[in-house]
Amino acid sequence: MDDTPDPQFAAWMKAERASYEAVHQLHQRTHGGRLLARAEAFAEITALRREADRRLAELCRSRPAGARTPDIRDAAPAPRPFRMPAGAAMRYEH
Repeated sequence: MDDTPDPQFAAWMKAERASYEAVHQLHQRTHGGRLLARAEAFAEITALRREADRRLAELCRSRPAGARTPDIRDAAPAPRPFRMPAGAAMRYEH
């Protein structure tokens, strides 16, 4: 296994971590939402999330598409009618 991370992957993980930390810090500063948060804090988190999403999109575009799996409806067996097993009785008892 290669121990050197892909630079694009590492950049995405760094952006994800930064956005996670910003949300965590906001949660801590507002005592779980009991105190009012500043609008600037939400703007900062939005910008960090947007950057992380952009880096993930770049990472996905740089990778070849994986093999597609067949549609489950094509692979599903045809439904069979229900048959009561021999010797089984349906009865209601108190």
